[in-house]
Amino acid sequence: MIRPEAKFHLKIKQAHVVRCSSSFLGASGLSLLMCLFSIGVKMKAQSIKVLPLCACGCGKRVKTPGSKYAWGHARRLPKPKPEDFPFCTCGCGKRVLAKGNKFIHNHHMNCPEYRENAAEYAKTQWQDPEFREKGVKYLAQGSKKRWETPGERERQSERSKAMWKDPEYRKNEVACLSKSAKKQWQDPMFRAHIKALWADPDKRLLASQKSTEANLQRWADPEYYERTCEAMRNAVLVVGSSRSVGKNEHAFFESLRSVCNYQIVEQYNVYGYVIDGYLPEVNIAIEFDEPYHFSEKGRTTKDFYRMGNIAFKVGCSFIRVEEKEYLNEKERLLIRVVKTIGEIKNQNLPYPKFVIMLYN
Repeated sequence: MIRPEAKFHLKIKQAHVVRCSSSFLGASGLSLLMCLFSIGVKMKAQSIKVLPLCACGCGKRVKTPGSKYAWGHARRLPKPKPEDFPFCTCGCGKRVLAKGNKFIHNHHMNCPEYRENAAEYAKTQWQDPEFREKGVKYLAQGSKKRWETPGERERQSERSKAMWKDPEYRKNEVACLSKSAKKQWQDPMFRAHIKALWADPDKRLLASQKSTEANLQRWADPEYYERTCEAMRNAVLVVGSSRSVGKNEHAFFESLRSVCNYQIVEQYNVYGYVIDGYLPEVNIAIEFDEPYHFSEKGRTTKDFYRMGNIAFKVGCSFIRVEEKEYLNEKERLLIRVVKTIGEIKNQNLPYPKFVIMLYN
């Protein structure tokens, strides 16, 4: 059965065909053409009849094959409720924001299985030399463009400072960095790569020069200098871990306490430096020099530079004793140290004070 609208189109098109074709077609040709045209219209009408109904429930049929809704009818559907969406796969207990999603935005990194798969996929990709070259080039260009933006460096610096001031964030980041570093160094390929890099003398020299320049630039900043020194002063020093203490050093100060009436603080932190022994009542620092102070090249110059920095900040006097003399002439050395402490206290020397070397 042909719909009424189809018949209406048929009449118009029949009249048009008759006007155009009657001039050059005969009676038989014109009748054949009309027959074929009628068959085509019937087939089209049948296709129109079998189009599906609109999914919104209005009872009308869609206009084009493959469509689910009539034009504009998709908006009539009720919006899905939040409880209709599934839970996030990461296990956070929240629901996703759209049907078909498995994770909330950025929650996929909370899933251990996803992280492992992503890490394996990234590792496989970066082992491809061509992909590595393109990736490094792309990252370098993006980083350079971002850091050249005016004010970007200051914004990133402030953002990083604000995040690292949070104790919980700092604790988590340090734990993650430590775990990542340990995992990297357990990889034989990574260890071989680092070893190959440092085996090249030119690359080693270049890395050393860059590190030296960066350190000099940082330490030239007064704010960085004071902040770092303050942090080092407040740091907890664990003997035997962050600094090696000679096996006879503690015994020397214990012996000195038995003959000296002043308080002696071992491993005293001052402005980023550690003094072997410090007498706060008389403002005297005592250094116990092991053999490496004399055998290591340039060590004496470093020691005097260190003492100069401490004396400039604290204004203390220095007494340096040699381990060799302590082992050979213990009692004599202790008497000399006590006598020297008394002389410094009685003389009331003005700033800057001096260094006394109790060496044989």
